[in-house]
Amino acid sequence: MLPSFRNIEIMKITKDSQQFMLSKAVWTDLIINGKLLSGITYFMLESNDSWCSYWMKMDSDCRSVLHRHTDVELIMLLVGTVQDSTGVVYEAGDCVVYRRDSEHQLYAQHGCIMLVVESRPPIIY
Repeated sequence: MLPSFRNIEIMKITKDSQQFMLSKAVWTDLIINGKLLSGITYFMLESNDSWCSYWMKMDSDCRSVLHRHTDVELIMLLVGTVQDSTGVVYEAGDCVVYRRDSEHQLYAQHGCIMLVVESRPPIIY
């Protein structure tokens, strides 16, 4: 069970903005380049031709696949903790920016939810 976090539901939509509520997110299986990432789901916040932002949820004892980013990726932990393949553990409130051509894999021992912002999908190994 993930720790509680402030609600960020789709509460209000104006011509200039949208507000979201995390507790109301409808999670979808994450599939990248045709590969289903088991135990990982997402909720798309915004996407256009140059970038996308989404919430990503990893189940307990979940490991992502090793992947490389062809551009910058920003991750902000909202709930729980996650460890990357370098051994660094990120906690709720932490933000990490992975540089172009960096490779990493994530592991969530107790599950987590994060905000991801990226401009191109990663290359999956």
